[in-house]
Amino acid sequence: MKGERILLTGGAGFIGLRLARRLAEAGAKLTLVDDLSRGRRDEEAEAFFARPDVTFVQGDLCDPATLERAGGPFDTIVHLAAVIGIQVSEREPVRVLRTNAISTIRVVDRWLAQEGGRLVFASTSEVYGALLGAVPLAVPSPESVPVGVRDTGISRYSYAASKIFGETLVRQAAQAGGRTALVVRPHNVYGPRMGWNHVIPQMSLRALRGEDPFRVFGADETRAFCHIDDFTRAVELLLERDETGLFHVGTDRETRIGDLARMLLEAAGHRVWTVDVPSQQGSPPRRCPDLGKLRAATGYEPQVTLEAGLAETFAWYKRHAEAHPEDLQMEATP
Repeated sequence: MKGERILLTGGAGFIGLRLARRLAEAGAKLTLVDDLSRGRRDEEAEAFFARPDVTFVQGDLCDPATLERAGGPFDTIVHLAAVIGIQVSEREPVRVLRTNAISTIRVVDRWLAQEGGRLVFASTSEVYGALLGAVPLAVPSPESVPVGVRDTGISRYSYAASKIFGETLVRQAAQAGGRTALVVRPHNVYGPRMGWNHVIPQMSLRALRGEDPFRVFGADETRAFCHIDDFTRAVELLLERDETGLFHVGTDRETRIGDLARMLLEAAGHRVWTVDVPSQQGSPPRRCPDLGKLRAATGYEPQVTLEAGLAETFAWYKRHAEAHPEDLQMEATP
């Protein structure tokens, strides 16, 4: 990977910045694009953008001029940028659909306009998660699991629908043009600096507020939580081995949301009663990836335990809240 020219969209975001750091350490020369609608130019990002082997371009990927300013050609294009989050999907489903679809079209067009190079597309486990519990699907779920949504009228599914489109476009464009493409489906990636619109930051926020009794949404549902360092390491391994096609990426330790709440409250030192609350409409009862294909291709094994990862993540959010107390006034739903 040394000397490889890589364009990474969403480079100021949670996954983007951490992956960019790993790729830079491997010797890649990076161009990062982000509109900063979700990613942030905080101290961590600014320090990384100042590196001589990193170029940062602020711009909207829906605007063709943004990718023109990014330059190129590139040996690898990694498309992470997307509008995500359950809350924003429910509030602004049309924005989620339009932005994610149009930005992916722009990136694919940019890829096809240059000679050669591979494309990496970050999808989501939500592309099949909506079907879990509605139709019989294997859990842990392999890459061959059917994708789809139960009801196109449910706003939550706007994100999944946009990623189903993105997967389809990338894979079909690769097949039609004889190109090399890799699609990864992250499964509940978490860690410091991940924003607020996910279950672990939301629990952290409510614990920091001292919520008592502490609400646990969908306590009997299960997820497989993957630390950001494990996820980025898996992606690096896939790139090093020039893998193509589709891979589920995450961990296969399945955890009840009720147990997650207990572990996080222990990390927070917040000893309170908990009360179970129904989860939001469309939330799957179980989700856990089958990592057999990823293991066979790369030898990957998750290394960060959930207990250690939660302790690290909560500590980061506590420090952040102390520096930015205004964030404690944010909405804290599941």
